[in-house]
Amino acid sequence: VQALLQDLTKLRSELADFDINTQGIGQFEQLLQNYSTDFNKISELRVQAGLTENDGLVGEMRTAARQLEKLLLNKGELAQANLVLQLRRHEKDFQLRMTLKEQQLFATKVAQLTPMLSGDELAALQQYNRAFNRLVEVFQHIGLHQDDGMMDVMRASIHATEQQMLALKQQVDAELAQALSHSQTVSVSCFVLLVLLLVKWQEFLCQSS
Repeated sequence: VQALLQDLTKLRSELADFDINTQGIGQFEQLLQNYSTDFNKISELRVQAGLTENDGLVGEMRTAARQLEKLLLNKGELAQANLVLQLRRHEKDFQLRMTLKEQQLFATKVAQLTPMLSGDELAALQQYNRAFNRLVEVFQHIGLHQDDGMMDVMRASIHATEQQMLALKQQVDAELAQALSHSQTVSVSCFVLLVLLLVKWQEFLCQSS
């Protein structure tokens, strides 16, 4: 994003030499900043959720579930350990399918298992349950699908930015055509900057996906 903003600054300077309206550049910069903000928010949420099985809320769930399984198996409580395995299945199904059905199934199994536990076992289950529900909240904020949560906001931001990019190119093309007689060299440099902006924007989207 920073590289794109730097190119926009250069383009504004070039257009100013022609006394060409640069309002479109300001609008594009604002949209680009909005996109960058949305992207950073999603990145922070993904880190909070856990980028690997050992990080964030995913790592917290894994640790709590393993601790609970170990406590139960050491005491030979196989029925309870089997329920924990079912919890882990619902947890993994949620991360795979991203639907709230798995959260409901998880809650049902927690309610079934809770009366069977006490002490460290109950504490581990409660930690596991809290981490899982927090993970669901984080992914709901991100967006369980492309058309909800922050994913939908960012998708709209991308669309608005692309539309403004095209509008900016059309404006500059039209005004440069009128100003062409003043300086062929500067006109070409403006055109090159616009092409670079388009290319860098597409590269940025590919890297962000």
